[in-house]
Amino acid sequence: MYRFVPLCVLLAACSNTLSGEIDGERVRSSQDAIFDVTEIPLVGTVVALAVTDADDACAVLDDLADVDGATTCDDACEEAARVGRDHLPDDAYYHLFAWIRVEDELVRTFDQDDDFGEDEFVATFTAVDTALFHDEAECLEECEDGASLYGEDIDEALGGVIEVTEYLPSEQLSGQVDVDFGGDDRVEGRFEASWCDLGAYFWWL
Repeated sequence: MYRFVPLCVLLAACSNTLSGEIDGERVRSSQDAIFDVTEIPLVGTVVALAVTDADDACAVLDDLADVDGATTCDDACEEAARVGRDHLPDDAYYHLFAWIRVEDELVRTFDQDDDFGEDEFVATFTAVDTALFHDEAECLEECEDGASLYGEDIDEALGGVIEVTEYLPSEQLSGQVDVDFGGDDRVEGRFEASWCDLGAYFWWL
């Protein structure tokens, strides 16, 4: 099967090169990556890694947490409109999110496993229809009907590996991903993530 390889990968000249296919749609090249590290009781050290097609992943995910935390549709849609205006394209946005459980060393290869054991990871790929982030009236109508503001499509990883090649605490996490989402759905490429406070995204652990 032919696999598209961005020119910058061939020349080793770009830091975030996520690409692939999800649900029959080609994944457009990633723009930014961020990470955080925390200690979870009874679990241990967990790394959160997000790779997105937004220019400023830290600001986007921080603002999306504000949308999720809103208690009324008015507040949620006001926040959504701000996120759309400041960060999101008119059509769609995605992020690959992985949670990596670390036993000892972070610079190594981690396998995907839903059991989330030591030196394993779980991951999701979320594609967001951003139309409601650019139409506040439609956002209010959908929200009041109980619909998701994201119109999101979430795929869960079924296999794959994440290799961390460099780690600078509170600064940078670099490596590559090759994550299988079933069938022909797969994303792969390099990442160079900067640190960001992702505390709002560890809640489920």
